[in-house]
Amino acid sequence: MTRRSLNRSKPQTAWSALFAPSPFVLPLFVLPLFALTVTPAAQAQQVQNDAPLPGYSFELGQSLRVSDNIRLNRNSLGTTTAAETRARASYRFEDSLQNLELEAGGVFRLVDDPVLDSDGDLSDADLRLNYLRESANARLALQSSYARRDLAFDNALNNDGLTDQDFSTSSGNRDDINTQFRFDTGLSDPLGLNVTLTQQERRFSDTSDTALFDTETASVRIGTVFRFGQTTEAELSLFQSRFEAENTARTERDTQRLVLGLTHAFSEITTLQLDLGYSEVDERFTALPDNLDRNSGVIGTLAVTRERRNGEVSASLDTNVTQAGRRNTFEIARRFVLPTGVLAFSLGAVDGTTTNPRAIGSADYRLDWIRSSFRAQLRRTAAVSDTTSIVTETTRLNLGYDYELNPLTNLSLDLRHATIHEIGLNADPDRSRSSVDLTLTRDLGNDWDLVAGYEYRRSDRDDTGAAHSNTLFFTLNREFGAQN
Repeated sequence: MTRRSLNRSKPQTAWSALFAPSPFVLPLFVLPLFALTVTPAAQAQQVQNDAPLPGYSFELGQSLRVSDNIRLNRNSLGTTTAAETRARASYRFEDSLQNLELEAGGVFRLVDDPVLDSDGDLSDADLRLNYLRESANARLALQSSYARRDLAFDNALNNDGLTDQDFSTSSGNRDDINTQFRFDTGLSDPLGLNVTLTQQERRFSDTSDTALFDTETASVRIGTVFRFGQTTEAELSLFQSRFEAENTARTERDTQRLVLGLTHAFSEITTLQLDLGYSEVDERFTALPDNLDRNSGVIGTLAVTRERRNGEVSASLDTNVTQAGRRNTFEIARRFVLPTGVLAFSLGAVDGTTTNPRAIGSADYRLDWIRSSFRAQLRRTAAVSDTTSIVTETTRLNLGYDYELNPLTNLSLDLRHATIHEIGLNADPDRSRSSVDLTLTRDLGNDWDLVAGYEYRRSDRDDTGAAHSNTLFFTLNREFGAQN
């Protein structure tokens, strides 16, 4: 690790800093233009004649929610009552060449709260766009989303990914903006090319927790694919990303990777993947003078997958370079397809420059019966946090049971728990969240549904103690539209 002085030239945005030192800027902007070429007239006429009708759907809902400690304070500030009006619209179109999905929704929330008094606002909103266009030899994909959430009413345990920021008890709003563009050409040729551009932003407003700071990540990946027959494929890829955080230290992180990957199928059931490359990670704290941490070295992956009659088995060994030094991971996995469900598990270990070996793994189990289903998921990961650059161990447990009381009524019980444990000298205290949800859904006919339930939430920190809340909710919902 070396330290170098900072170049304090004029400020750069994440994208300008990302592309400035790169010699491949021109191809990045020129190549995607070929994907937007107008379809020839004859082909367009044929598509128009065969095009199906588009599909659309609308959803309207009215909810009443009462909670005795909505912000999970140690000492409740009082009862919060919220009347929520939800609206959502979606549009879908698909033909032999392309697929388009548009979705927009929002929640107008009228709140009687001990902190905000009486207040009404468009609290939650989201927009989503998915577009895919594919021909015999090229593919273009665009995914873009925007989501705004009121932190007091957002349950982080419902999200797929958890970060150290998700367990804050601060009020306020969070805006997530994600965009990804990918273009592939030469899909059926011996030589192919792919380009991927990604932009991720997270913004906070009206918060009181200093750990809730804005972040932005911009990345680009270019890959050249070489196909040697039906069983062997190689790819030379170049990846570059830039991360910026508006925290106290003003973190800036640049990552570059050059990787040569090889995938070979020994048979119809056995596949080998081998990656070898070089990575360099530069992390600067611009609020501190002359501060730069650089980690670099060889990276690689070796993975073998073998299909079985009732599932598959795999093993992988990976070595990578991060802002926290080198990380080595070994993991074996097994997946079973059962007569009435699926069982999958994995077990491994992670070893790093700044930590001792840590156990990781997962277990997923699902059973489906005629009138009910059961699901269980246990997962532990150990990864370097993007926001804190500290090795963070996350453990999650999800249990769920659904039962059909009759053809019109369903009962659901869900239990979720997650713990975040940071490893290192500057680690924060352990944090955990738990929730129990009991939901009854009744089909009223004519596209109307009645949903009623109870939610229990608990927050626990080693330094401040525990807090909990009880919530009752009632929702009347209608969804209607036409399928394409």
